[in-house]
Amino acid sequence: SLGGTYARIACGVLGTVEKVGSKQWYSDSETKMCVRDCKVGTDEHCGGIKEKYSVVFHDSATECCGFQYAYMDTELCEARATYSHTNKYYVDYANQKCSKDCKEGTGGGCSGYPEDLSTSLFDSAQLCCSNKLSWQDTVTCVANSNDVGIGGCLRAKMSSSNGDTYPNADGYITVCFDGDLSETSGSMDVYVKSLNASSTGGVHIHTGTSCTDSTAQGGHYFIGEDPWFNAVNPTIAPTGTG
Repeated sequence: SLGGTYARIACGVLGTVEKVGSKQWYSDSETKMCVRDCKVGTDEHCGGIKEKYSVVFHDSATECCGFQYAYMDTELCEARATYSHTNKYYVDYANQKCSKDCKEGTGGGCSGYPEDLSTSLFDSAQLCCSNKLSWQDTVTCVANSNDVGIGGCLRAKMSSSNGDTYPNADGYITVCFDGDLSETSGSMDVYVKSLNASSTGGVHIHTGTSCTDSTAQGGHYFIGEDPWFNAVNPTIAPTGTG
């Protein structure tokens, strides 16, 4: 009793509410990646919870990449943010080849992300070789880029057919095979130019061993029903010329 007056004391446990973050995206300057504002370990994209106004938040990885990493290929930035890969090629001057942005160690030239994050990406080894290693023979460069021996690569030049709808059409196909019957043992790069937008066409294999003439080319190579180049009303059919 205090001065004859009773006092009642309310007892309780004072707890804290765990922060969950905004789940928005922000730039992590240490890793040069766009990460999400959430507790590390909650999911693979979380980079830690940031206090409001301490960083610039974005609604998506795409927005974060465009705003924070304009020097980086957007696809590469987004792939790194989501721990995936673009499956595109970039030049590796140190090894004089083009490497592929895919999971390292899975074959087929897969080397992981480029060390230089500002490097250009290409849809095929052929495009990468011709743009970045033009002093090399393209067939050799593509073979080295796909980790197959030069003896396992063939290149055929393409030109217009179907009545020369596009007489200036030009390009080539490079096919590589390392002899090991696995999912990554073969590769094919196709490059065609001088076509109109939305042109249709295809690539097919012939039974022959030379492109000298139609006799040497032979017919389509297939088992059962012919699956090759069955597009309806194609605007161009690639024809081997050498």
